[in-house]
Amino acid sequence: MNNSKTKYNNSSWRMSEALLRLLDEKPLDNITIKELCGEAGVNRSTFYAHYGSIEDILEETRTGIVENFIKDVRKKAQDGVEDDILTAYLELIRKHRNFYKVHMETTSPLAFTDMFKERVTKRLEDVEKAEGVDLDGNRLEYMARYHLVGIYAVIKKWVDSGCEESVDYIHGIIHECTIGD
Repeated sequence: MNNSKTKYNNSSWRMSEALLRLLDEKPLDNITIKELCGEAGVNRSTFYAHYGSIEDILEETRTGIVENFIKDVRKKAQDGVEDDILTAYLELIRKHRNFYKVHMETTSPLAFTDMFKERVTKRLEDVEKAEGVDLDGNRLEYMARYHLVGIYAVIKKWVDSGCEESVDYIHGIIHECTIGD
């Protein structure tokens, strides 16, 4: 990797970390580029060379958090560790709740819950087979979206209330609503 790419990655990481710290102190609208750069120890010229706004850092931070989460889940799966992805994701959200509060205000429910789409669809197909119901692909898609937006709504309410309830409690609600035990 060349030197400029390494410097960019280092600056990017420092700005993401600074943004997460600042979001623990104040709303996104009250964070200035000058403040973000100062917190990160990065020149404003470096910021403007790579970004147009704080929202760009917000998106890059979200992408990094989700990619690292997925990488970690895949590594555990390769190592034979069966983690509950929903529980792990809820723990991640709780850890970065202030970031996710901002993120959920700027992201569509379906984009936010996209990582669960395959699992929800598979569960609906299993129910379809068990109950002898024939769902065409279009109907299955509508039902999956219904469940995904419900998952989003539960998580959003939890984040908006400061993640006061336990991860297990929220996991239980989502499980009951989507699987119906």
